[in-house]
Amino acid sequence: MFLNSNGPARDVDQHIDRPASFLIQHTKSTVLVYADIVSAILAVLVSVTLSNAIRPLLGARPIAIESVEFTFHISIIFVFTVALFAWFTSKGHYRRREALINRLGQILGGCGMALICAAATQFATVEVGSRLLTLSYWLLLVPLIIIGRLIAGHILRSANIWTNNAVLFTAPNRADQVSKLIEKHDELGIVLTKKFFCSGNAATNLLNAMRAATSSGSVIIYAPAPEDQEQHEVLESLVAEGLPF
Repeated sequence: MFLNSNGPARDVDQHIDRPASFLIQHTKSTVLVYADIVSAILAVLVSVTLSNAIRPLLGARPIAIESVEFTFHISIIFVFTVALFAWFTSKGHYRRREALINRLGQILGGCGMALICAAATQFATVEVGSRLLTLSYWLLLVPLIIIGRLIAGHILRSANIWTNNAVLFTAPNRADQVSKLIEKHDELGIVLTKKFFCSGNAATNLLNAMRAATSSGSVIIYAPAPEDQEQHEVLESLVAEGLPF
């Protein structure tokens, strides 16, 4: 993680050089993906139930599960839900840890666009599906995804999988500020174990300390002072060596 004076914390999610790191990351991603899949299944079940409860009130017959109408609707849902989750994947939803509120715009925008595409598909194919069913599914999917991800995060924290120990490399006058910022962003799963002051240390010394930190299984949080002349060399070396920061 690199922190500067111009922006908030950012989880770069580089490769962590320890045997369990791939398995841990894979577990995190799998749990988050399944949380969204379960949310989609629940959205289908609830939307069908609600639609069949409301349709008779509007003078329409309930949708039979074995009907072509229902099969068509489910096919549309499946295609655009897979496309939505693929888009989430491209945006790092299942790989990078970030505050859920920061993802809210993408969740709302993605579901909204999928709703428009699903509705357009229905109209283009002579509308044999239920508009109410389509609308209710995508409207329900948003809150269910949010709830599902909150539950998934809680499960990962309870299993002690969500967090990473970290060593903070920063200037003395920034240490308290950066520490408070990290504590505020608890969703990043960062637990500070040590602080290393950059002032007066050459890039070589900093990199040696960073290598030692990563060899013990910790990730690096680098927050140099703006005037620090070593930061560009250090960052280039971190990226070149693939150290987790």
